[in-house]
This record gives sequence, C-alpha cells and structure tokens, in this order.
Amino acid sequence: MAGKVAIINYGVGNLYNIQKVISYLGMQSFLINSSDDIQDYSHIILPGVGSFPTAMRNLDKGGMAEKIKNSIEQGRLVLGICLGMHLLFEKSFELGETKGLCVLSGEIKRIPKSASLTVPNVGRHSISPQSGSYKYNFIDIDIDRYYFSHSFMAMNVTTKLCSHKIKYKHLDIPACVTNNHNVFGVQFHPELSGQTGLNFLNNFLNKSS
Repeated sequence: MAGKVAIINYGVGNLYNIQKVISYLGMQSFLINSSDDIQDYSHIILPGVGSFPTAMRNLDKGGMAEKIKNSIEQGRLVLGICLGMHLLFEKSFELGETKGLCVLSGEIKRIPKSASLTVPNVGRHSISPQSGSYKYNFIDIDIDRYYFSHSFMAMNVTTKLCSHKIKYKHLDIPACVTNNHNVFGVQFHPELSGQTGLNFLNNFLNKSS
C-alpha cells in the first residue's frame, strides 16, 4: 500500500476530485506546493486539468520540475493524468512551444482537424493494448472503459512507451504510457471513470516500486 501520496499542486489540475477518490479508497494524500519537499512520498500524482504552458511555468518557477525528475530517478512511483501525462513528455505545442519534463520521448500536439473528428474528444472509450510495447504490470485494463476529455494528444511516441491506445474514429490516440518501471501516464481521467477508474487508482496506489 502507498506510504504517502503526493498530489502536485501546480496552479491547475483536478485536485479536489483526486483527493476525494484517494480518501474514498482509504488512503491519505497531501497537496504539495512548489516550496515543499516530495522526497519522502512513495507515490506522486500529476493531476490533469489546465494549460500546459501554465503548468510548466509554475513547476519551473518553484523548482518543482527538478524535484519531480529527481524523485523519478530515485524510483518514486509517478502517475500523470491527462495534462499530467502530457507534462512527462519533451514538449508541447499548446499555445506555442513549451518544454516539458522530458521524462518520456514524444511531444504533445492538438488532435488533428478532420471532418469526422470532434475536438475536444469527450466520452468513454475502450482501451486496446499496443503490440510490442511495455505493459502496465499492476492492472488489466484491456476491456474497461474510461472517461476522456482532451483536445491535445501525445505524438511521435515509440511503440514501447505506449502500452495502450484508443481508436477515435480513424485516429489512434495513446491512452497509457510508461517507462516500464516507475512512470505511468494516462490520457483518461480515472477519477471520473466510475468503478473502473477506482480500480485503476487503487492498483496504482497499492503498487510498490
């Protein structure tokens, strides 16, 4: 079970719902601001609503970006949700080009415009495993449906990093990414995905590094 759960507060994000779900699961979480130390936390969550440039500006301003990367190097378990997942990549083109945490290789771009695609992508989707990729080794999510709400997506992600994807009309969108060790990112919102989302978060929080 998780020792101490840190929810990174970078001025955006769905903090209340994440805290509420973790409390429902019988665990305690702590909101961490830029001036706080995260070295003692076993699990770190980057929440998922807001603007990429604003989030990175706040993380860099308080020195939290380096603390997160140091914690990853030390083996702390990290979960990025939606925007939090995007922050793990090298850069984003939301409102211009912004450097990310550079933990995973790839970049964030707007979902391509198409007559058959509605942007943002809002709704529940089934997730399919990606052949030849790393696998999440703490939960089987192949048949579950999760709630998505996003206008941007990860692109140029290597096959190994993208463990699961969704088919949005003709477009494949990375749904789950991982470094196969201690870093996990999901495009969906587990805190808004009912029982399947609760199961996902419970398994993450009960995973040990």
